[in-house]
Amino acid sequence: MRFTSICSPLKDHDLAKITNYISNPYVEPVGSNRETGHHGLDFSYYHKDGVGDPIDGTLIQSMLDGRVAGLGFDRLPYGNMMVIETPFEILPAELATIYQMKAGQSLYLLYGHMLESPNLAIGDEVSCGTAIGQVGGSGFSGNPHLHLETRVGPTGIELPTMIFYETTATLEEQAAYVEWRTGSTWTKYTPMLLLTYVSETTGANQ
Repeated sequence: MRFTSICSPLKDHDLAKITNYISNPYVEPVGSNRETGHHGLDFSYYHKDGVGDPIDGTLIQSMLDGRVAGLGFDRLPYGNMMVIETPFEILPAELATIYQMKAGQSLYLLYGHMLESPNLAIGDEVSCGTAIGQVGGSGFSGNPHLHLETRVGPTGIELPTMIFYETTATLEEQAAYVEWRTGSTWTKYTPMLLLTYVSETTGANQ
């Protein structure tokens, strides 16, 4: 695995302009309740740039080279989702520094509320630009959108299904969700760090 570039999370959407489609920003948790706030960015619109089709069904692309580390299948809150891990060793030094990463850590990106169940498996390798799903409204979603979260954590973690707001969720599924959202395993960052890095460097792809 090697680093190639950073790609737009939405096919046919210029990465340099992707912030134009942010419909819900990252919001830090309030006070001691780390489950509050909004842990990622939402990308959505009714008509792209005022014309054309709604965002529903737009292909979601992996932003980075990496491997599939987690999957979710139409369960609350993330719905159909995928987590992709990119290890410290292949990231540009400047980007790793922004995330205060060190050897033995990885950058994890979660793509949520996809239209259909993921068609990749844990451990599958992906490249920048690999289609990993379509924009949908599964899980807790008032409208079709891509929900993107970024975390730094230990390299090589395989995430079990993270389910919380369902009475049928097992204790293990609930614990996985709580750890991802509020636990010490993960350090939460706004995805804007990645987008800002892109705007300040070259090599971004569509």
